[in-house]
Amino acid sequence: MKYQALYICGSDGVGKSTIIQECSKVLQQRGFKTESVWMRYNHYTTKAVNGLGRLLGLSYYETLSDGSKIGYHDYWRSRLLSWIFVITTAFDLTIAVRLKAQRRDSFLIVDRHAYDILVDLMVDTRLPLMNSWVERYLVSHLPERCCTVCLSLPYKEIVRRRSILTEDRTVKERLGYYKRISDERDGVWELSNTESVTEVVNKIVSILEGGG
Repeated sequence: MKYQALYICGSDGVGKSTIIQECSKVLQQRGFKTESVWMRYNHYTTKAVNGLGRLLGLSYYETLSDGSKIGYHDYWRSRLLSWIFVITTAFDLTIAVRLKAQRRDSFLIVDRHAYDILVDLMVDTRLPLMNSWVERYLVSHLPERCCTVCLSLPYKEIVRRRSILTEDRTVKERLGYYKRISDERDGVWELSNTESVTEVVNKIVSILEGGG
């Protein structure tokens, strides 16, 4: 196997969880011990920042039509709070990697890591963080010999599968950022999730084996 870890990124609604589960099954069938780790929302030091954001009215929840809630951070309204949020989020990733994603004797499958956190930060702060030290710092925390796959779907297909996402004001913005990442970053494989699960998983396994 060319790689020792798999990181699947992409916007909400593109089908990451299903693909990750199936990749894990296929790898296990091939004799690999796998472990899945979710690396988003590592609220260690950012918890205090978000508390301040709520006091200032910059962090809040909205209730969707199905009764679920979605959180928004309008930290872009305060440049100081934006940078505090960026720095504490980066620090929290360091803590999370030490706690959750240290190299073990298993094939690591990672959901919601560096690029997803980068997209979250850019949406919440509107800071131009691509090609910055922030991106480099986040990406440096990916596992060694890690294959990064960015799953994509057209917006219309995302909301067809999960209609509630029409109420998320950030989906189209996030899709734009993920498109930039997959287009501009060497080593990030973009795969459309419009095919069957089996076809997508087979393509990922081929990449892991070095076939591309």
